[in-house]
Amino acid sequence: MSDGGKEAAEAFKLALREAKTQYGLNLSSNREKSFITLVGNTSYLLGQAFTSPVIVQSFVEAGLLDEGAKQYPDLFKILNNKKSPLEIGLIDDYFIPHFTEMYLEVKRTGEVSEATFDRLDSLTGIDTKDRDEKGNVVERTATVRNEWRQRAKIVSHEEQRRLRQEEDAAAAQQAAVDYAREREDRKGVRDLAVAAEIKLIANLGNGWKSRSDDDIASALEMRDPNNPSKNLFSALEVEALVKVRRWSSCKTTRSRPKISTRKGDAAKAKECLRLRPAGTGAAPLGQNFCTIYQVVIYRNDPWKLEELSEEAPAVPTGRRGNTERRHPVIIDITGEDEKLPSDFLDDGSFVEAVEKGDLMGADFAASLVSDEMKANGDELHRLLKSRLKWLKDKRLDPAKRSQWPIKSFERNLGALAAIDVKGERVIDDVKSSDSETCFLRDPLDSEFVEVKEGVASGVHGSYNRFDVRRRRFIRTGFEYDEESNRDVVVRVGEHVEAAKLTKESDKKKPHYRKYPHKDAAHVIPDIERNGYAHDLKSYIGIGFKNTATSTITSDAGGLFVWDEETVKGLQASSDGCSTLESKKRKLVA
Repeated sequence: MSDGGKEAAEAFKLALREAKTQYGLNLSSNREKSFITLVGNTSYLLGQAFTSPVIVQSFVEAGLLDEGAKQYPDLFKILNNKKSPLEIGLIDDYFIPHFTEMYLEVKRTGEVSEATFDRLDSLTGIDTKDRDEKGNVVERTATVRNEWRQRAKIVSHEEQRRLRQEEDAAAAQQAAVDYAREREDRKGVRDLAVAAEIKLIANLGNGWKSRSDDDIASALEMRDPNNPSKNLFSALEVEALVKVRRWSSCKTTRSRPKISTRKGDAAKAKECLRLRPAGTGAAPLGQNFCTIYQVVIYRNDPWKLEELSEEAPAVPTGRRGNTERRHPVIIDITGEDEKLPSDFLDDGSFVEAVEKGDLMGADFAASLVSDEMKANGDELHRLLKSRLKWLKDKRLDPAKRSQWPIKSFERNLGALAAIDVKGERVIDDVKSSDSETCFLRDPLDSEFVEVKEGVASGVHGSYNRFDVRRRRFIRTGFEYDEESNRDVVVRVGEHVEAAKLTKESDKKKPHYRKYPHKDAAHVIPDIERNGYAHDLKSYIGIGFKNTATSTITSDAGGLFVWDEETVKGLQASSDGCSTLESKKRKLVA
């Protein structure tokens, strides 16, 4: 802070003191410090705004300077066309003499072709192509994203629309061919896997998956009783047993599945598939031993390779998108069969399940369903979807945005919103909310259940921590234990203990630094602290007891949708839970 800034800060302190004593101004110490710091640094910030780098950057962003050269305007930003600088003779020696030719071509085809530019460049000796700092040509040919950014092109011209329509038709035809091929490929693999499993059942029984690794490997290598010169299982059948469990598509994985390349895996396979004693009829590793090893280790996994319907889905338009638009088209991916909170609240069996009492955290039977409640639920659902999309785009890797836990949460978002408004857990008019608003009511205006011994003992699920001094929720968490040895009371107690900052690891965690125990507050700078651990109360979010969760885990007539994809994902997951019911409860928590 400069000397002038310090003087301004001191003067502002005096003004604040006068406002407190004479006009009753009430500011928290942290907020007062923030204002004083802002006033003290204002002169510095204003000075920085007029430094050379900032001024140059503002010219670059406006297109008045090229970002790389800083010597001439960026005409692409100004004209949305050409980036390189205009040469002196470009207008007089290039465009004016050949204007009629280029005009007639644009009138006829909607563009001046690159071939025409190349010919005129050669004729005039003027290079009109964009080049980078090394002199290489920067191509701006048609692609999905930048057709409308090409030079001398009118994308709405009749001829350009016709070209796009032809490309769209060709793309649709190719997509139909690809879909039919994918469908046949999947059907072939699935049929082979079914045939292989029928043979395994015939030789090892219905419980073939529970047999030893050696038994399964021996069965896959045995000779055909009717033709001893051949194996009973073909190589394609053995591969199919792996493909249906490891592949989700046949498009880009047409080669035979191979064992993982992790160090030691090949040795494990050889050990697992060691030669059987002579006389058993097994050929010495007659099949690809790596493939057989994968059958053994993945045999309990669900099938991922799903069968496709005969009718191909609607195909999006070709590489240039909508033929009548030059800008990207936003597609609404909301399913037509999506149930809104109002639909759930109109369903008597759903409302009965909410009121049954399995859910804890509010009095879900206290209020009757009304039109206002349904409208508020639908609006809450819309806002939650918007926030979820933002969080996915901001924090999730694109590859994880369509994984089954995310999709399962999205499918049940409408039910969760209906549950929240039924339990009067959210503010009455969510339409007036902005992107920063917490939708939960203030605990003084609700029937939230506080997390404390006795009241919340044995309860699992989510909990929310509330700053009673600042009147806002500041954190959420969850606790689930299959054996019920731990509950939300135990977890919140651990937060209280960690706030004492006796461990070095706790001193690094933002939650405990913002809300330390009073006895440990001296460890944290005041400017970083939002309050004390004593300022926090915890309330049950969506809670339940392991002994009463029929409405939560039921496949039919319950509160949530447990579709096939979610169930398969839960069965394949290793989250420390021993049963599917327990895994469902943990996912809800």
